[in-house]
Amino acid sequence: MHRLLFICSLLYTFPSFAQVNLWVESQWPFKIGIDGYVQNTEAVSELILRKLDTNEHVISIDLYTREDTIKMFRKLRLGESGNHKYVLTQNFKRKHQLRYRGPQSEIPPGIISMKLQKVLPWPKEVPPKTILASTGDMETPREKTPKAIIDTNASFATVLFDIQRTEYEFEKLKKAMAYTKEHELTTNEVRLVLKALEYDLTRIQFIKAVKEKIIDSKKLSELQDCFDYDVSKSQFKKLIK
Repeated sequence: MHRLLFICSLLYTFPSFAQVNLWVESQWPFKIGIDGYVQNTEAVSELILRKLDTNEHVISIDLYTREDTIKMFRKLRLGESGNHKYVLTQNFKRKHQLRYRGPQSEIPPGIISMKLQKVLPWPKEVPPKTILASTGDMETPREKTPKAIIDTNASFATVLFDIQRTEYEFEKLKKAMAYTKEHELTTNEVRLVLKALEYDLTRIQFIKAVKEKIIDSKKLSELQDCFDYDVSKSQFKKLIK
């Protein structure tokens, strides 16, 4: 009888030692904290946190949109080991949410991955009066934040990655333009943005907007091969004269 109780006890306590890989994907750059510790010091649009246990965790998120920094808090408990995916998105009321997408059998290569960190404390915030349970979606009010703070936390690599993952061309252009309002670019960085855009018309619009903010503008002529059509290449040549 004692042996049976011991075995049952082991079965009951095992899930807390099982390992979980938390996969978070977002339309916007974000930083995430787990149990009061910063995980990524650079804002990213996708991240995998490895080797979490299945105990309850408190998730803190700073989400950097073009207008605001959205602060989100959530209690999270995953009862099974494996890969679990969450997505930062907006509902039809344009409220930001962390939504569960379910267990994933595989994780594609190329996503930034890191072990759970417990070194740098997460900045103390006043939590909302109600922290939603892990089965629901999380909605939070917006906090107005100066534009410069958003730009400081979004590196060129982060913005480029976000542009590449954006579906609509006009949204890609918006994101690229928003970044260049506060940053100068190199010719190579401009090339990467042009390659991320799909249409020559949008590429021309981008060049018009940023040509005065390019550090090594003498190399602009090297970007001609980024355009698909001869008429666009001719227009580009006239534009950079």
